[in-house]
Amino acid sequence: MYIEEIIKEYRKPDSRYSHKALAEAIYHSFDHPEASKVIIEDLFSEEFERVFSAVTLLAFAEKFPKDKVTRDVVNKFFEILTGDFNTTLKNHAILAIGRYGNTDDASRLERIVEEKSI
Repeated sequence: MYIEEIIKEYRKPDSRYSHKALAEAIYHSFDHPEASKVIIEDLFSEEFERVFSAVTLLAFAEKFPKDKVTRDVVNKFFEILTGDFNTTLKNHAILAIGRYGNTDDASRLERIVEEKSI
């Protein structure tokens, strides 16, 4: 099965394949343009597991195509950081901000951390 076919199956609500298995194939192919697009889509999902997987990959995959990480994506990391999410996901969001953010994001992150520690 080619990655395009896996992605097509992944997007089906009634896939006959395990969603986790399809996701694993996509996430291991993150350097493919269509796979990286799906990972970014998962970041904005309503499903916690998809968000968690996307943030984790973005935080730790050194070779993820940086051109796919837009301002909206970085803002989503901040939304996670300030939202009602578990500590692990927030820590991964901080790492992702460090990887993809700019100097203004670093200042914004610093302010958020200062507010949280008061």
